[in-house]
Amino acid sequence: MKVKCLGNRGSSLPEELLDPRSNWDTNTRFALTVGKTYIVYGITVYRRYLWYYICDDDFTYFPVWNPSPLFEIADHRVSKYWEVNYSPEGRDESDVGIIVAYPEWAQNPYYYGRLADNRDEEVAVFRKYQKMIDEEYG
Repeated sequence: MKVKCLGNRGSSLPEELLDPRSNWDTNTRFALTVGKTYIVYGITVYRRYLWYYICDDDFTYFPVWNPSPLFEIADHRVSKYWEVNYSPEGRDESDVGIIVAYPEWAQNPYYYGRLADNRDEEVAVFRKYQKMIDEEYG
């Protein structure tokens, strides 16, 4: 799946996503380039919106989630490496209950936190899938 950036400011978001708890307001700038197309490495649902895990313009070593209202879908094909998992209690501290991603991520509610913490094993797994997913969308 690929998404094309339509906006990179909080002013492009619906009002219900502008919340002091998220530290976003109309002046917030996301690390995205308007018009650029990004490969999606995972999808979740949070606050009734899809969120795309992409390697944004500040990419270091892991994909970060960005709200779908900032994008349009440019390639509707889903990765053959993805699977879906759901937990009615939520997956982690962000209370996310659904994830669509590669198996190690989808099956382990702690995977993304460990990836964000730069744990070697999780980073190696992401790099492996990043290469394979990138090749899918050539």
